[in-house]
Amino acid sequence: GYVMGKSITDIKYKKKWYMLALLFLFGLIISFSTSGFASIIIFMTIYSLYNFKRKIYIYMILFLIVIIVMGAIFFGEYLNAFIQYNMAKITLGQGSFAIRIWSVKHNLILLLKHPFLGIGVGSGGALGGIVTVLTNIGIIGMGFLFFSFRGVFPIYSKGILFAFYALIIYNGITGDLSTFFSPIFALLFAYASKNKLRKLYSTRLRFI
Repeated sequence: GYVMGKSITDIKYKKKWYMLALLFLFGLIISFSTSGFASIIIFMTIYSLYNFKRKIYIYMILFLIVIIVMGAIFFGEYLNAFIQYNMAKITLGQGSFAIRIWSVKHNLILLLKHPFLGIGVGSGGALGGIVTVLTNIGIIGMGFLFFSFRGVFPIYSKGILFAFYALIIYNGITGDLSTFFSPIFALLFAYASKNKLRKLYSTRLRFI
């Protein structure tokens, strides 16, 4: 998310950020994570709203074609085993995506039964950190949570903003509470809030 955000704003090093984005895409292809694919599709939709460029998607498609062709030529046997394994993962339901979606759906049903106060902290957990928090504390609790951070939430860097987008999407589909409250999320939040805090309290703040 940070890389995609920087590709919009950092004109001087735009090619470098695009190359990193392709590297991450390659990692996604190799891992063949269905949750990862779902996350990247949602994220690319948001990215397109900010910076739709047909050229970027053409490059991505060409990149995929090159990987497939080179794989077929040099690693045909391994590629065939890779395809068979992942097709079985999709068609036979061996992947974790269906379980993740079921857990999210189950928790949202609980939320509908107790929409305002939730079901209580620690009373239920989905394979999605944001869904777990929302189900546990309800709409009122989420309102208080956002209100508590209202003074430090504004984000000025598109790179940081897109990193937040990516983390939120990931935590909605495949993350859990450990990723929702991860050090990476906390550091991004601190970095994004630094200028706002300095303006609010007129003091120099240090973040660890």
